[in-house]
Amino acid sequence: MASFIESFLLAKRLGKKSRSDYARYLRDFDEFTGRTSLEDALTVDHAAAFKEKLAGVSIYTAHNGVSYLKSFAKWCAESGHLRNAIGTTVLTGLETPRPPEEGREPFTDEEVDHILAVLGERTNRDRARALAFAWLLLSCGLRRNEARCQPLIDVHFAEPRPYVFVRWINAKGKHKSRKARMDPDAAAAIDHYVQDERPALKGLRPNNDPRQDPLAAEPLFLTEHGYPFTDSGFGKWAGKVKDELEKAGVRAVTDWKPHRMRGTWATRYNRASRFTGTTFMDLKAEGGWSDDRTPQRYIKQRPWEELREMPTPLEALRANRRTA
Repeated sequence: MASFIESFLLAKRLGKKSRSDYARYLRDFDEFTGRTSLEDALTVDHAAAFKEKLAGVSIYTAHNGVSYLKSFAKWCAESGHLRNAIGTTVLTGLETPRPPEEGREPFTDEEVDHILAVLGERTNRDRARALAFAWLLLSCGLRRNEARCQPLIDVHFAEPRPYVFVRWINAKGKHKSRKARMDPDAAAAIDHYVQDERPALKGLRPNNDPRQDPLAAEPLFLTEHGYPFTDSGFGKWAGKVKDELEKAGVRAVTDWKPHRMRGTWATRYNRASRFTGTTFMDLKAEGGWSDDRTPQRYIKQRPWEELREMPTPLEALRANRRTA
């Protein structure tokens, strides 16, 4: 089965992060089924057992794993490698677990303040890097892998508004680059990390110009010894940040993940629209979404106290007519 997995990965047009996720889940399934032939491994019974195993981790893990496995089975059918009796995918009938529609709750304003305070009080030399990472997620809404791969040259501190440029090669999905504005406090924290705490890059590549070779760009975040993070290494480091926040008693942080910070960014973007004048289309553009449904799932409703202070639609329209 392993050779078919590699052919599938080569045939599919996937972003870097998506390709890594597909490869990880499919190779885990190959290991789970004993590294046997495609015909023996790819069955509904084996897929259902694999789904139960993933569900023991989380509903989100099971959803992703089954989705990737069904996509692989569909490709096998379309390519003529393995079909059922009626010529379609052998995993017909296997249901994909559905995560809760509401998704993960964003952090409250108080929880965000607590997170930044805890990271700011760390005594080790990793404090500046952890703060810069948290501020980047909170201010720009980057995904974890986007933050890991973010080139230093694409972090812009100049006025009138600092911003980051997320290149297509590191973005998820449609291979589309985007720009996201940066809060001044976030820019200050990231600039402090870069100027005062960040080690020099080890093993400098001959070509370090992302305009010519995006994969050769020097990343913003480096290990303590000055090397670029691997995906696994960055995940382990982010896990240590989560562990430290839990030990400090940060409320609701038992599920701290960079993606939850992305949801917090999206919710705050929506809440602040009455002051900023930004629209849902602006949110989609800066967040890097191509559809409407995904950002709608991330955005949570305004706190009631905040909504109560705002004029009702009828009140606002009538006031506008009186001043027109």
